[in-house]
Amino acid sequence: MDAFLLHMSTHNAEALQTLFVDDIASTNDNAGRRYAARLPVIGIDKNILFYAKAAPFGGPEKLSVRPINGLPALVGLQAKSPLAGYPKKIVPHLEIDKDGRIVGLHCTLATKKLSGINFRNFRRPEVGELLRAILHT
Repeated sequence: MDAFLLHMSTHNAEALQTLFVDDIASTNDNAGRRYAARLPVIGIDKNILFYAKAAPFGGPEKLSVRPINGLPALVGLQAKSPLAGYPKKIVPHLEIDKDGRIVGLHCTLATKKLSGINFRNFRRPEVGELLRAILHT
């Protein structure tokens, strides 16, 4: 997860290619918001291009672990939205294969769907919290 977030924030396409399987599929639950895919994005090159355009600032400013549906989950906050319509809140869900590569990435951006999550008092999650969030997603 650390490598994924680092490479996303620095737009390191070569490094991201090593984390994704060839046919990675990503989807967004966006309720019609901009900066989200309306259809699944399939393949390494298309995903890298999509996220370079959809997350030009490298993703959320802050990350934390919060309970969602009774399980720990990683949530992100872009406190100062840089562009009109840019999502301030995000909950990514990564599917990882047995080799540790990302086979699927689903991001929930729909504001109403995220309204029940506490986005206040963010702190850097401890390693154990991150591992539990990753293993339960």
